[in-house]
Parts: sequence; structure tokens; C-alpha cells
Amino acid sequence: MTPTFEAIRSQLPVGQGGLHSTLLRLAGREFWFIYDCGSSNRSSLWRELDSLDNDFGERPLDLLVLSHLDEDHVNGVERLLSRRKVRRVMLPYLDEDEKLVLVARAASNDAVTEANLRLYADPEGWFERHGVEVILVQPTRGGDVAPPDPSPGDPPQPLDDDVHEWSAIEEDWDLEIAGSQPRPSAVGDERGGPTSKASARRSKRKQAAAPRRELPAGEPLTVRARLNSIWELVPFWCPAEGAATFAAKVRRKLKLKGKLTARKLSPVLSSYELRRELADLYKSSFASRNRTSLCLYSGPGWGLRPKDRQRGARAWLSTGDAPLASTQYQRYFTSFFGSRFPIVDTVVLPHHGARTAFPRQGLSGLRPDVWIAAAGKNSYGHPDPGLRAALRRHASFWQVSTRRGTLYSDEFSVYVRK
Repeated sequence: MTPTFEAIRSQLPVGQGGLHSTLLRLAGREFWFIYDCGSSNRSSLWRELDSLDNDFGERPLDLLVLSHLDEDHVNGVERLLSRRKVRRVMLPYLDEDEKLVLVARAASNDAVTEANLRLYADPEGWFERHGVEVILVQPTRGGDVAPPDPSPGDPPQPLDDDVHEWSAIEEDWDLEIAGSQPRPSAVGDERGGPTSKASARRSKRKQAAAPRRELPAGEPLTVRARLNSIWELVPFWCPAEGAATFAAKVRRKLKLKGKLTARKLSPVLSSYELRRELADLYKSSFASRNRTSLCLYSGPGWGLRPKDRQRGARAWLSTGDAPLASTQYQRYFTSFFGSRFPIVDTVVLPHHGARTAFPRQGLSGLRPDVWIAAAGKNSYGHPDPGLRAALRRHASFWQVSTRRGTLYSDEFSVYVRK
């Protein structure tokens, strides 16, 4: 019997936020990942998480990708973790300066909670304590690293229009993390010398924590069936400038010393005046409110031939809240993803289709069939009417709001031979 490779992709209607689901299936085996899990409209988010329960039951989630840690992109994560096992999470690697920027940005939105502080101070540890393996994506600085070409070498030609060769299928699919090395949390008393009972308990918890890996900039994550690269997940993020200078000001204001912890940040919770000072400092330091955002290319690997791509095996590009209206950021983004632009057929616009997040003229070489803006009712005017009109001249434009009828979903299938 000829097996079928299928990809089912959905941008779920949670309004202003993000919840994307992709299911890959071959010969009865599956790989499932989610990109972002949050919304400013919690009722629609809870509804869609309930719908995933109906569709997937208690099936574990293979990978959760978070573009950044803003409330409207992550406030469904705890609910997701309470309902199913999440095997891995992929996050941008944030140093302590960037984490302090997150705290100040949240203060500027009046969105600081104790849960926020725990997550911002140590996102890696937060997920590890929930038993989730962490993949930290190193930043691309200055756009100087590009991922490998999506179709290296000269793969075998298809046998005919509908069937091509496929090597024996593994018992289970898995994610190959090229170039990454496990980096487990340190164990023992960091100060050296004899360990206290409390330190021993912490060490025991650390030993039980899920492993941590770092993904070098430009390295794809590859879903493989034996030797065939059938799907690639290629992350990209580029840190904004000014974090170190800003963080030094925050440390002085909060009198912070040593490693960042939620306890040290607790004064932010109790003092409205301090939150306002941080908010004013943030607004005066950064022109853009959207700084760190991990973009994700999700598309066919070289195991799906170019001919298959022409028949519909094409890619999806999610952009979180990336500041793609910035000319400099556009250069970095295009340099990184440009070789993949021709096989991208769907793009989720950054920051809900905001005027200040994406150029009306688009990006050179990026000509998808569908542009998506994830935005419900809001006071910001998202998606921008001018941007919508400009992009609709050459492609479809789809607004995914909080209404169920606005869900955007597509799928394709390719016949393969063992």
C-alpha cells in the first residue's frame, strides 16, 4: 500500500494573539507542533484550546514554539501544560539584559503579575520544572548567518507524477537538532563547599529537570523519517540594540545585584510608582515596543522533492511581533530566509498586521498566496486598512479574529513509496 504524507496547518481564531497548529502525518505516525499560545481575548483562547482537546485527546505535543514572552502570545501556556504532556519548547535565547527589558515592557502595559516575573526571570528553568525539554535559539546578529539551502544535492527523480521513492520508515519520527549540545542545569552548591539541605533539595530538582539544548543561529530543526528530511523548522531572531544600556539603568533603579530572580523583581509588583518609572524609562529608551520575536519557517525538507512542492507541498512563515517595518531588520530577515521565499505560500503578518510592523510594499521576493493577520476587535486599528489594501493587490488577505468562521486552515498530501 502506498503511504501518504500529509500536512495539516491551522491558524486558530483567538483574535489578537497567536495559536498556530501543524500536524505532520506519514504511515500512521505523526509529529505535532504549536507556534505561540496566547491571546488578549482569553475566552476565545480557552475555546480553541478546548477544540485541540477534542481533536487530539491526550496526545502529547511534540514541540511548542514561542516567538516571545508577551502576555498575548503566552498566556495559554499554563493551561496547555495542565492538559497534556509537552515534550519540547523552543525559545529565543535571552540574556539577563533582555529579560530586564521584558519586565519593563510588561510594566509599560500594566501586565506585570507574579507569574510573569517567574517566567521572565528564568523562562528556561520555568519550563524545565514542568518537565519540558528546552531548546534555546541563539540570535542571528546582523543577519550574518543563513540556514542551509532547503534542497541540498541532487535528490532522486520521482518515479512518475504521483509516486516517488522513500526509504524505510522509522518506528517513530523525531526531531533532529543539528549542531546542538545538551546543557543540563548545574548541580550542587554554586558557591562551592558543603551543601545545605536546601541546596541538596535544589540539586535533586535540577537533576530531575528536563535537559536543555542550544541551537546555533542558522541551524534548522529537521523532522526525519530515517534518513529523509521531510520537514524543516527554521527559527530566526535578531536582538535589538540598546538592551545592555537599558538594563544597567533598571538594575540601578531596582538595586539589583547578582543573578536575576523573581524574588528580586518583586518590588515591581508592589509599587505602582516604580512600575510607572519603568514604563517611562522603557518608552523613552526604545522607539519600537516590539523588540525580540522568533520567526519560524515551516516547510518541506529535501525528502519532499521540488516537484512535490509545485503540487502544493509548500511552506508557512510565522513572524510573531517581529519589527519588519524596520529597513535594517528587513535586510537581516531577507538575507536569512530569502532562498526559501519562493516556496512560501502563507505568511502570518507580524504584530497582528500593524502599520508599524510591516511595509506596505511587502518584502522583495516574498510573494505568498495568502497573508494572514491575527486580530480581533481592538482599539489599535489592527490590521491596518492601508496594509490590507496593498497586500490584497497580489494575494489573498485573511483576518483571523475571535469568530470560529475566521479560522484559516490548509492541508496537502503527497503519495510516497516505501
